[in-house]
Amino acid sequence: MTADRRAVLAGLGAGLALGIATPVLAAPLSGVWRIELDHPGGPLPFGLEVSADGRKAWILNPPERLAVEKVEQRGKTLVLAFPSYGSEILLEPDGAGLKGSARVVRRSGPVVLAAKGSRGNWRFSPKPGSPAAAAGRWAVGSGSGPATGVGQFRAQGPLLAGSIQFPSGDTRYLSGEVTGGQLKLSTFDGNTTLLWLGRIEGNRIVGEQWSATSRQPAAWTATRAPDAAASAVAVEQVTPVPIRLAFPDSSGRIVSLSDPQYRGKVVLVSIGGAWCPNCHDEARFLGSYAAKRRKDGLEVLGLQFEYGDDRARAFR
Repeated sequence: MTADRRAVLAGLGAGLALGIATPVLAAPLSGVWRIELDHPGGPLPFGLEVSADGRKAWILNPPERLAVEKVEQRGKTLVLAFPSYGSEILLEPDGAGLKGSARVVRRSGPVVLAAKGSRGNWRFSPKPGSPAAAAGRWAVGSGSGPATGVGQFRAQGPLLAGSIQFPSGDTRYLSGEVTGGQLKLSTFDGNTTLLWLGRIEGNRIVGEQWSATSRQPAAWTATRAPDAAASAVAVEQVTPVPIRLAFPDSSGRIVSLSDPQYRGKVVLVSIGGAWCPNCHDEARFLGSYAAKRRKDGLEVLGLQFEYGDDRARAFR
């Protein structure tokens, strides 16, 4: 058990011993909600599930059920926070529904999107069409350029679920539908907001993609691709020039590949961003993988970049 985890558990124990009450959400706000963000390109929907006692919540982008990092109630306001990103959603009752805002962090600074909620678990339309027209594998490109990505989608009941992989990473869980030849996909994963819209023309899709900071859409196209016809993997050329790096860890100690613990080992260097949900996924995987393979001579270094220069917050 790590020192940080021991400290957290000790703090929880102290809180219980003192009888500190955890705010419990009023029952009317528990259950499943359809949340809609006022997003560039149009409404961006995602699902929200709140536990009966209000202590837990999950973001729903089927099939993903993503636990909200921190849930609390401030008066009538339900606060869904992701401290690892510096983002949060604020929701409060509004008649039979909810109203509020989502604050997400971008390189240029915070972006605030108005939000509203209603009961239900539908995505874009209460009665979507069949997702079959968009299910399968697609070669995806930007505008009229060559395909650099691979989209893989499958029907999940009335919804279409999947992801688009690019050499730089994937879109994680996109969820949506096909209605009247129109494809609509969205995701919100605690910080990233994406809206993919398209028109299906047989074996081709022509569309546009929006993010939280978009001033105009990014065009994209896709064509149906058999299993081996498209690839989104970037392979670096082998070079005899060694990687050199030296950076401080959370305690301020400089870590370098020349340190004794890395000599004669296979060292995997993972470079990512603390704002990046994909990098969080990768870190969770690599942490357990590295622990299993350390006996075989594997060491893993995670180098995460951060927006801003608040070192204490970044390490938290």
